[in-house]
Amino acid sequence: MSKQRQIIFQNPSPFPHDGDAKIKGKVSANSAKISTISSNNIAAKSLVLCNDEDFKDNRSRLHVEGCISLSTVASAPTGRKGDNTYLYSLNGDLVYNHNNGNSVVLSNAITNLESSGKGNSLVTEDGRKLKSIIFRGGFVTSESDEHIVVSMPNQLLGFSNVGNDGEELFAGMSGNQGLLKRIHGGNNISISTTNKAISISYAGRKTIELSTKTPTPQELLTVHGEHVSWDCLGGHSNANIKTSNKNIDILKGFMLYINNVREGSDYYLYITNDNRKSCKPLSKVKCKYSYSANILGGGEVNIDEASNISLLKGQTMCLHFVSTVNNKESWAFYLSDVKVI
Repeated sequence: MSKQRQIIFQNPSPFPHDGDAKIKGKVSANSAKISTISSNNIAAKSLVLCNDEDFKDNRSRLHVEGCISLSTVASAPTGRKGDNTYLYSLNGDLVYNHNNGNSVVLSNAITNLESSGKGNSLVTEDGRKLKSIIFRGGFVTSESDEHIVVSMPNQLLGFSNVGNDGEELFAGMSGNQGLLKRIHGGNNISISTTNKAISISYAGRKTIELSTKTPTPQELLTVHGEHVSWDCLGGHSNANIKTSNKNIDILKGFMLYINNVREGSDYYLYITNDNRKSCKPLSKVKCKYSYSANILGGGEVNIDEASNISLLKGQTMCLHFVSTVNNKESWAFYLSDVKVI
């Protein structure tokens, strides 16, 4: 007798099943509705946790309706398998571990930028980008991985006075501002300025033309022949003598009197040769000075330095006299220097 197979139908069927069920081995089903899953591990190609039954997206491996709750881990995970990265909650912060080992606290990183205080805002209106800063007018920028440097290679840091002669114009610095002294005109000096130049000129100093005079009976006691009187009263600190003046005989010589001089002043005598080929205008001239109107008072002036100077036609000799303290003498009038111009 051949062996027959038997099919036994259990009534009622075990599926669908209410209550607890324990299954050993594999379970395969086209679809399954499960309220709660309790297991140490769940492995699936994708996991959908929502009521959207028509959800289909091959790019997504996890689809969740609502929010995801992360419990705080006891400590940050260390070590990894392959190139895995981790997203976890630690001490109330959402942390992302990059596969290079760096940790990023996302709860601090996900925020909008703000710019406060005076000046222009460095942040775009959406708060997501920083604006670029452009420097002009001599500024130069350089950068490294850690900082950006803004500098002015041609920045003016101060002034300095060149040379050792004369008065210094640079007074010092006040912060980043250089301070220069003002130029002030002293007695009989006027100063004017434009956008391009500063002009310094005499104010009140007059240039007079000298000629010979016949001595008075009183002057005849000491003056022999004609003399030239240079009266400096009224600011006449400059005087001219021309060899073409018929009243002055350069070849015979004369006595030059300078009266009404003041202490602390400078006097300039210009002698021009305008009608002779060559001559020595002061070869036979003597000079005296006086601090009063009396041409016979005062003292003598040594002008030997100028007596041998020869002038060509058209040349001018300038004698610079100084009335000031000379050595230990409180009153002195002397020839300071002579030059041909």
